[in-house]
Amino acid sequence: MPGLDKPEAATCAAPSMSGSKKALCIAVSYKDAIQRTQRGDPPPVLSGTHRDPETIKRLLTRFFGYQESDITILKDDGKHILPTRENIFKAIDDLIVDAKEGDRFVFHFSGHGGQVPDTNGDEDDGLDETIYPVDVVYDAGKEDAIDNYIVDDEIKERLIDKLPAGTVLTIILDACHSGTGADLEYVHDSDEEEQELKEMWSPASPSKPRVWESLTIEQTSKRPNSRSNPILGSKIKRVGEGDKSDATPPTRLEYIRADKLVTSWAACIDSEIEVECSAGGMLTQAFKKVLENGQTYTHAELKEVLGKQIVKSTLPAKKHFQERGWGKLNCPRPVLSSSRSIDEILHLPFSF
Repeated sequence: MPGLDKPEAATCAAPSMSGSKKALCIAVSYKDAIQRTQRGDPPPVLSGTHRDPETIKRLLTRFFGYQESDITILKDDGKHILPTRENIFKAIDDLIVDAKEGDRFVFHFSGHGGQVPDTNGDEDDGLDETIYPVDVVYDAGKEDAIDNYIVDDEIKERLIDKLPAGTVLTIILDACHSGTGADLEYVHDSDEEEQELKEMWSPASPSKPRVWESLTIEQTSKRPNSRSNPILGSKIKRVGEGDKSDATPPTRLEYIRADKLVTSWAACIDSEIEVECSAGGMLTQAFKKVLENGQTYTHAELKEVLGKQIVKSTLPAKKHFQERGWGKLNCPRPVLSSSRSIDEILHLPFSF
């Protein structure tokens, strides 16, 4: 990708921890999805997702001390392990099989996401978040997955809950409805005014807009499978709700050793759809743009610059969108959530 192959030395700082580094990057285009199940309709094709694992891999190897051998890629391109539901779970198991204190992990997913009725009562709004493997069963009439998807509860149980203390996991969910897709307890609640989306590439196909593509974000939140109160519920604790203390904040290393540290970066709040272009998913592209110069950020700073980059990347296409009479959309807002109190991690340096 342009800008990632420069020879100068990288300067992004890695945390002061010894241990192994492993990453799992999954990208699904759904181009041949109907052949995987022979049931229902294929999900809309995503033309740029296959570029996203390479983008993340180059960031990890150039700036954060990962080796190519540390990174597993699943893609439905005929050259990599196919990202079926079964293969994704197996890859997750392999990712953390020997996890120990000091290890760092990355889980990156680029593809479709959705929402389904909650079955265990852990969601205040009654909806679980999902990601779609290549063998998802999809109903175009309902514009949603109906079987063989992966629920946020499963990601938490299979990946997050199995990590031992002293490990670090960074999750990137480049998908629609992904805000609380890792089912973490703490969510950074941003009160910034929503930015109007100036350009939109259809999550389905640039030449064939679907019904929900012409809706505003407020309108999409009223669809049956969208949350009315996007990311906040009684189980979610916002910034400032944690215990107050005058004690000196712990260092990153002290903080991680106290327990595992899991953070999730999602492309949008639970009620929003994400946009995609030929270069890849919006969130992955934002990470590329803000990290490729080697600058370091705290979690708070990174969330801010990611949000600004997403707004910037969507500005040029408002004319394109409006000329087609698709209405207006608000710019998706990145969501940061964590296994630990948000007001404790915001000052910590970001690192994969």
